Amino acid sequence: MANLNFFRIMAGNGSNLGSQDIPCNAGGVDFDGGPGIFYATAVVLGSGIGPITASFDSYNIPDRFRLVWSGSTVADSLFVGDNLNTKAYYDGYTGSISNVTSLTRNNWNQQADDFVAASAESVTYTSASFPPYPGSPFTKTRGNTAIVVGERVNGQGNHGAQKGVLNAFPLFSSSCANGQVKLCFFKHTTEPTEFQIVIDGPDANTGWDLFSLSCPGNDTSLHSSSIMDLNGDIVEVYHTAPSFDLDVGMTLYENSALTTKFTSGGSYSTSSFWGSDKSMLVSGSSIFGTQYEFNGGNGICFKNALNTGYSFMTLADTGVITARSCTSTPHPQSLTTFYATLAVAKLAFSCDVTINQTLYHNGSGLLPAVGDRVFTNSSGTTKDTSKIRGASTVNSGNSIYGYQTDSNGDVTSTQNCIP
Repeated sequence: MANLNFFRIMAGNGSNLGSQDIPCNAGGVDFDGGPGIFYATAVVLGSGIGPITASFDSYNIPDRFRLVWSGSTVADSLFVGDNLNTKAYYDGYTGSISNVTSLTRNNWNQQADDFVAASAESVTYTSASFPPYPGSPFTKTRGNTAIVVGERVNGQGNHGAQKGVLNAFPLFSSSCANGQVKLCFFKHTTEPTEFQIVIDGPDANTGWDLFSLSCPGNDTSLHSSSIMDLNGDIVEVYHTAPSFDLDVGMTLYENSALTTKFTSGGSYSTSSFWGSDKSMLVSGSSIFGTQYEFNGGNGICFKNALNTGYSFMTLADTGVITARSCTSTPHPQSLTTFYATLAVAKLAFSCDVTINQTLYHNGSGLLPAVGDRVFTNSSGTTKDTSKIRGASTVNSGNSIYGYQTDSNGDVTSTQNCIP
């Protein structure tokens, strides 16, 4: 039997460990058993804030691993196992496991140093309890960043209803059903101080391994995000969690020292970031080495929505996040219409060229200035990137102005054609 004292773990610089305590990142755990659903509570000693990761191996026979914190499932591997990489086995397991309706519940008992069987627990599994078949050769991999609408819903590294699966483990090229899987989530508050690990093992021959567990210390890392209000105003705010892990109860700040809260009465009081006017994330930071695309806001929505989702937050007047949401519709930007030429080779060639198209920019002037962003559509979702064009304030005649944009659509240089 496995020594699951490992589940009593330490975060931060706690001391006074008893004989049953093992610090984070210590040793592996092996457990082999019959069908059942297993619950173990991991006690996080201290009030650490930061990322938590748990690495498992289900070997060949599929098992499911979940992390539950603050009343919610924050990470879910679905059923993974190396046999699922073969279509005949994949079809067989999705059928047999979907027929399981109850399992014996096994609770970890710290004093007995063992799982203790309890009563039967009703379970429901369907084909949605599995990631999609990875293909042969693999087309659905942990590192697959292609947009598959309606299939990968929880961010890069996740397929189907998987959640919190790290995309680089064990390899970017690994199958989405690979038996080795690392789950992760960001503990963004001091409480609750414990989380639960749940393992579903419906097959009689199952065996699994928890071989690493890392817990938060007292993370004071600084992160920042750019947010936009419904009027198109964009500001940079600061916080301790990565942007895609921002959550209800966290506070945003105006300054990098985290001493001035982002309040409705502060430096940006003329904007509409608070109350029902939700703030939309347009750029930010990520963790675990995984890059989540914002694409002007249109990216992975808090790791929980379709790739076409936009991340929105509702802020109290105190700068505290009170709600999060995901939507396919961004805030409309307040853009200025202007008229432009086809792209030219050099800025010097941008004058006196025929005007033939309508473009938009987010600056305050009639024509885009250095630092302004240029778009090809009025909603401001498609940027006019890496272009040199002539421009005018009227939709006829020739250009009286020239500008150049970078790979983000931002104007880097201009030219006035009229002396």
